[in-house]
Amino acid sequence: MKIFYLIPLLLLGVLSYSQTKNFNKLSLEAAGGFNIPITPTSTIDIADYTIPRHLDIGARYAFTKNWSLKLYYSRDRFQNKMLSEVGVTYHRVSIEAYFNLSQKLRILETSRFNILTHAGVGITYAYPEAIERFLNGGRFTYGIVRNFPKEYERIGNLIVGFTPQYILSERWVLTMDTSMVFNREQQYGYDGELLSQNWVKERGAFLNFSLGVQHLLGNGHDRHADWLEKR
Repeated sequence: MKIFYLIPLLLLGVLSYSQTKNFNKLSLEAAGGFNIPITPTSTIDIADYTIPRHLDIGARYAFTKNWSLKLYYSRDRFQNKMLSEVGVTYHRVSIEAYFNLSQKLRILETSRFNILTHAGVGITYAYPEAIERFLNGGRFTYGIVRNFPKEYERIGNLIVGFTPQYILSERWVLTMDTSMVFNREQQYGYDGELLSQNWVKERGAFLNFSLGVQHLLGNGHDRHADWLEKR
């Protein structure tokens, strides 16, 4: 969990590079929305776990008018709609490269719309209810009895997605993001229970749909890189 303490320091480091002579580079971004389990789902009903429990916050730095890099933290809570104590909480730190599809391919050549595509990697610390229940004296999945050196499961991630943008003013942008998050391997399902009594790991995936805002920083006389080609 020490990695999460580095986020404020990294964001502050990026702030010192927020502008150039030609365009502004930095934006602070936040969003919230839905997380939808894709796989594994053999032990759950997807509809029961599709709820608005996604939050993320981060900063994005533009190297050129087409390419930028984003560092962010996200929290996804998967839980049963009827039984809030059944589920798992994901805390993830990710870094992604963003490509301005609109400016490069001349798509949506209007002054207010953009489309960004993005891809990157992340690391998740998952906190399943099964472990918490066992540590509090309850029964673990399949009645297994064992010592838990950690209260979480660590999962590597691959993320891909796209982000339509609508600029509201010189400083504020509205976003609507769709991202697919792939879990390299996981031992616990979205209900927070062990997937296999033999501790077999499975590949996983889930979707994020979120609505968010971006605050553009930098010199007030220059445009942000995302909107450099807009008129």
